Amino acid sequence: MKIHLVSGGCGFVGRNVVKRLLKTTEDTIFVVDDLSIGRHPKEWFEGEFTSKMNKDLEVIGSEERLLFWNGDFRNLLFYMRQDPEYIQHTYGIDFEKFNDVFHFAAIVGG
Repeated sequence: MKIHLVSGGCGFVGRNVVKRLLKTTEDTIFVVDDLSIGRHPKEWFEGEFTSKMNKDLEVIGSEERLLFWNGDFRNLLFYMRQDPEYIQHTYGIDFEKFNDVFHFAAIVGG
């Protein structure tokens, strides 16, 4: 299973990359966004929107390929620095590493 990390995945560029990955691959997409600028996936997810929570991780879609972590990307990096397998341990996701990282997160106007 390939898994892609998209930081800032709910902003204009990020969500279009996420939608393209969902259409053209069978891979899992792990989206991190604090929604300070972006829109929640329920507003732009194409297909039947279903959602369930795994702690603070939202699993979206009937195929459960879109994973949405609503928070500051810096916090996720902090957690992963303390425990390199933070995502595996906290959410029970079985993978070794992200296959790709698309970094679109930014502090706007700061």
